[in-house]
Amino acid sequence: MRKKILSAFIALTMAAACLTACSEEGTERDGRVTETTTTTSATTTTEQTTTAPVTTEQTTTTMQESKIDVGFQTYTYKYKDKQNYEYEVTLTLSPWILESKADVLDAAWAKVGKNHSKPSKDNMNLQKYSNNRRMTTSNNSPYHLSKTFDATVTEMYFSVGTVTVKNVTNGWSFSEQEPGSTDFSFYWIKNIEKTLVYSQDHFITRNIYSDSEEFNVGEIFVRPKMKKDKWGPMTIVLGHAENFSPKYPNGEYRKEVENGYLQAGSDTIIKIPIYGESNSTVTEKTTSQTTASKQTKASEKVTRKTTATRKNKPAGDRSEPVFNSAYATSTLAPTTYNGKVFTYNAKNVIDNDNSTCWCEGASGYGEGETIMITADTPQNVGSVSIMNGICGGKNVYYRNCRVKDCRISFSDGSSFDYTLKGEFNDQPQVIELKNSVSTTFIKLTILSVYPGSTYEDTCISEIKAAS
Repeated sequence: MRKKILSAFIALTMAAACLTACSEEGTERDGRVTETTTTTSATTTTEQTTTAPVTTEQTTTTMQESKIDVGFQTYTYKYKDKQNYEYEVTLTLSPWILESKADVLDAAWAKVGKNHSKPSKDNMNLQKYSNNRRMTTSNNSPYHLSKTFDATVTEMYFSVGTVTVKNVTNGWSFSEQEPGSTDFSFYWIKNIEKTLVYSQDHFITRNIYSDSEEFNVGEIFVRPKMKKDKWGPMTIVLGHAENFSPKYPNGEYRKEVENGYLQAGSDTIIKIPIYGESNSTVTEKTTSQTTASKQTKASEKVTRKTTATRKNKPAGDRSEPVFNSAYATSTLAPTTYNGKVFTYNAKNVIDNDNSTCWCEGASGYGEGETIMITADTPQNVGSVSIMNGICGGKNVYYRNCRVKDCRISFSDGSSFDYTLKGEFNDQPQVIELKNSVSTTFIKLTILSVYPGSTYEDTCISEIKAAS
């Protein structure tokens, strides 16, 4: 009898131990699930998991989605404002993600979105226009938009991320008592159908400040109010229109997304890949290396120096690669002389006419302004030739500014600084590269100038290349 009672007692003890172990295992499992859900839903998830197997399956799915490798990339550049404060701007962005890839967009937004609404074409300050697929910038914008989004939209590409600004000015800090403010832009440049322009019709951004939201078309425009030397990270959303139809089964605006890029200042280019496509994963960035920005960390630099030598012989002695479009960060307005209108567009540097020219339109001498010539496909370049200044005559040449120091950059990330001559000459200045490059563009940035006797406009008549 005692043996039977003892056996029963042991059996009951083992059963109780088993139940305790199973309960602890279940609690530990629920704890892991809770970590992947929001705090507000933790209690509900635990209760439902013990009573409804369906909830457990849904929770497991959430865990898998959170493990999606979205592939955020970080870009950093420095700039100086008009008061000579220096800032370091860090932009962290996901790849372009189609709105229909909901699981990927969810995973990206979970990293940066905080408690804000996930981006969709319905919360980007857009309204339907003309028909149910045409969308344009809403009239309900809290401020006036100088540019307008206007496109046929069945889907949108989104890139989500954050922007952080640091004041790195030596000896000058911001505080509650002495705050500071600045503003800066990342412009979206579309390179499509031989046209390189600011895109103001298919690209829109959403800035999520701590107390408000703001929308901008064609650019990321940020204006931090700084009460200390670090501001942010602030959540941002980049949106690009897309339209799928029988006419455009692969997307009407896909090429704009593939070929476009963000430009910050005159030297920083940010190429955003499309999620899940191996041919779009390379990020191209040219980091400014002016005196004001040489403190950029070595790990963030991708600009490569290329030595160059000057040889005064015509570029016509060599076969010339084809660069068939041109773009500039600013352009002087047309002028009229003796009843004739003169224009100073960027395309004048590739028209094979030394009597025409590009003139920058910024205030002052145009330091920091950029002109770029582009090709549809990579071109092999062994030399670059430049007709400096307005070459229509000696008098007009010296009345206007000419480029002195410049930076020449290529799409492979390489660049070099060079000093041009400022004397009138009817022959181009030819810059021979030590190593040829394969590039889709040649970009010239003005670093310093030879001042003109009358005008402050800096001009270039021709830019050519030879293999």
